[in-house]
Amino acid sequence: MRTKDYLILICLAFYFISCMDKSVDTRDITMKNNTKKDVYVFLSDIDSIGSFYLSYDEYRLDQDFILRSGFTGKVYDKPDDWESYIAQAYDGVVRIFIVSSDSVHKYGWTKIFNNNIYTKMYQLDIDDLNKCKWTIVYSDK
Repeated sequence: MRTKDYLILICLAFYFISCMDKSVDTRDITMKNNTKKDVYVFLSDIDSIGSFYLSYDEYRLDQDFILRSGFTGKVYDKPDDWESYIAQAYDGVVRIFIVSSDSVHKYGWTKIFNNNIYTKMYQLDIDDLNKCKWTIVYSDK
């Protein structure tokens, strides 16, 4: 290739890079576990948590989605753009499922996901998330 061809390629590369959407949503949903038991937290755009079992093995479920008693953590697997994610979600709300560690020990992951077993489900739209400042407090009260 000639020098002129390299310059054209470089200019095209810079042009396409400058056109890329650089707006990545940096907001996170934070969960605070105010109970005496460990829980698992799952984010979904439908009324079921069954899709998680297809995507993760049990080791990753136990490691990535657990929220220890008394701790605060970010919801795992957040989307790149919350508005788009919630807009395409069933009924326009995001669901956060809480599964107690007791349920995992009693039923196992397969039964939990196949039968949609959870302890609590939050249904939130963008306004709800903004009102609570993107922090959900889970307590057994």
